[in-house]
Amino acid sequence: ILDRAVSESSESDALMMEELGLLDSSTMVFGYSRDGDRRDLEAGLYFNEPRRAAAAWLAEPSPMGSLDFVSPQASLAVAAVTKDGADMFDDLLRVVSATDPDALEELAEMQRVLGIDLREDLAAPLGGEGAFAVDGPVLPTPSWKLVLEVYDPETLHQTIDTTIREINRQMDGAGRPGLTLHESTVGGRTYHVIGHPDTDYELLYLTTDGYLVMAPSAAIIEQALQLRASGLTLPRSAAFRELMPDNGYADCSALLWRNLGDLLDSLPAEVMGQLPSDAGLLLDRGAEPGLWCAYAGDNSITARGTGESLLSSLPVLGLSQMLKGSHGTDQTADALSSAG
Repeated sequence: ILDRAVSESSESDALMMEELGLLDSSTMVFGYSRDGDRRDLEAGLYFNEPRRAAAAWLAEPSPMGSLDFVSPQASLAVAAVTKDGADMFDDLLRVVSATDPDALEELAEMQRVLGIDLREDLAAPLGGEGAFAVDGPVLPTPSWKLVLEVYDPETLHQTIDTTIREINRQMDGAGRPGLTLHESTVGGRTYHVIGHPDTDYELLYLTTDGYLVMAPSAAIIEQALQLRASGLTLPRSAAFRELMPDNGYADCSALLWRNLGDLLDSLPAEVMGQLPSDAGLLLDRGAEPGLWCAYAGDNSITARGTGESLLSSLPVLGLSQMLKGSHGTDQTADALSSAG
């Protein structure tokens, strides 16, 4: 597969894949097993040598404090532990310098215009952990939250402030209204609020205990802080712990949690009725909890998924017929297999 990808790519694209460490991979393995109602999917990507560059961005399994801001009722949560932001930026810079030297001049010009150093002012203040979750109703405004580990909150805020000022300068030159950035105090905490005069939609963020928490309302962030203080969080919930793979690891390098039942119940019937039949079926099959966990090793990245709802994503990969209709007791291809 890799040989074909390289042969069909331009010289610069092939060089990029090499610099990113992707061409060091040698083998990919998929597996499937079933024990009663529990279904497990496994995958592994193995490398000829220790992972490097972008292939090494995913860190070894470790606790994810960012998930402590996510409730057990979250419909969707994605989290990962990675190399620090500055290290990943350096890897990208090496790729850019090797594949497109002119891009370095463009990057330098962009930094000059914005008045920031992307590495020192944006990448370096960020840590190596983060999470994104849809955690609450999706109407009228989706209840999402973004949580990032931050080493230097003050520098990061100054970077955001400087960038918005430059954006507004350019918007003013074009005769268009710019963004607003102000502070608001809620519950004794200071929020930074980004808005626009032409819309009521806002982005709010604050930093606490080494994390930046961002959401479209203070209420969502306040709830996240209360969850963390109480310990009633997604990683500690019975549903999450039950689906953690039984493979000797207490933590993951990255994970995807999905439990769409409450979210689907909250959507009006007219909204569901507008979805294509295949999409509606996929969502319905994804209503039950499912968990994917990835584990980064020295020369491998493996993943394991548990939960019936995980099979609803297989048609995208074209694997559901193979896993459900070719072996074992599930001989009849269902609608999902046919769609796949």
